[in-house]
Amino acid sequence: MKRRLLNALAVASLLPCVATIVMWVRSYGPPDPQGHTGVLNISRTEPLYWVLFAPGRFTLCRQVGSDWSRPLHAFHFAGIHFGGLWGNGSILWNLAVPYRLLALLTLAPPAICACLWWRSRRTTKRTTTGRCLTCGYDLRATPDRCPECGMAASSNKP
Repeated sequence: MKRRLLNALAVASLLPCVATIVMWVRSYGPPDPQGHTGVLNISRTEPLYWVLFAPGRFTLCRQVGSDWSRPLHAFHFAGIHFGGLWGNGSILWNLAVPYRLLALLTLAPPAICACLWWRSRRTTKRTTTGRCLTCGYDLRATPDRCPECGMAASSNKP
């Protein structure tokens, strides 16, 4: 059950990974006068949400009202930047995340799934060909114990 869930998560995260890489490449295209290579408006009524595609980073923005007289406490960590302004019943904030971090996070489940598949395939191949599970040494000549690593033959049987 865990394996099926991990496989489903890996397949589901491949699409955002590919989309992130495509946006990352496109972010280095010709910029508009504000320095952005694209803007995507998500909502047209308050709260307003939009996404800015800038070279190397993806920025999510949210706006309510238009009275921004005080700054929000800014946050900077691992390339992630959060900040904005607020006032009487109004707020404007921006969350900027580097594309490399988004690509890494969305690529993690498929990479874990591939490593687990490779590991189980290697173990299966070693047991069916008479090799030591620990080091891969050929055990046909010494069926009791692996001469390479010392692993007992009973530990090497499936």
